[in-house]
Amino acid sequence: MRTSDAAMITAQKAAHAVPRVSIALTKSGASDATYKAGYGTATENRIIEIAHVEEEFSQRASVVLHNRDKVLTTDLSGYKAFLTWGMVDASGADNVTGAKCAPLWVVDKQDHSSQGELLSTLTLWGIPDLLAFNFAQDYYWQDSSSDWKVKRLIQAVVGGILPPAFDGWAQAYSTTFDSEDQLMDSFAPAELFEVNLRDNALSKLRELLGWTKSVTRGENDTNMHFLVPIHSHDTWEAARKYEL
Repeated sequence: MRTSDAAMITAQKAAHAVPRVSIALTKSGASDATYKAGYGTATENRIIEIAHVEEEFSQRASVVLHNRDKVLTTDLSGYKAFLTWGMVDASGADNVTGAKCAPLWVVDKQDHSSQGELLSTLTLWGIPDLLAFNFAQDYYWQDSSSDWKVKRLIQAVVGGILPPAFDGWAQAYSTTFDSEDQLMDSFAPAELFEVNLRDNALSKLRELLGWTKSVTRGENDTNMHFLVPIHSHDTWEAARKYEL
């Protein structure tokens, strides 16, 4: 779970907060790159604009980089990216504790110009969005004797090993169950669960989660996390008046 420290929280509340925003790009067999917004070396300081959304079933970003020196020539498609939303804390240090976001992958890079400025715009998707573009290549169904529990089916769908194979974005993901409700590893949907031709993996994942009290959450370790949400509230007492 991503947790900010006290210095980060204080920096976020400061009247004159100074952000430290960056994107780190990696790909096996290729050179890594890190770009920043308003700080760093001339080569690093490239971020012009970021639009970033993190939701339970969607994590997307659009990052605009300046390319006035014409050095951004690499095809970044398939690169894994981590956005970091840090702050300068009271000590003057760059504090990124808990600021690293869920992983994204570059699905598109567009080079263009605007008002005389050469720009490169990266479109990035997270794990749920990529699962939405994994489509079943055949039918799959279970009979009433199947003992595959919801947890095992989730692992198979997210891990790309459920027959038939899902074909689309060629990537399998690991799962981490931070907490589980009693249905996750006890209920076997049997013939109630099936996959039809061209069903996408995200829709089947959401269907499986519907049989539990669990949710999924984006973390910064490239796994898809599942947990039972904790609800905290005051204890209600009888014969008392409450105003909401």
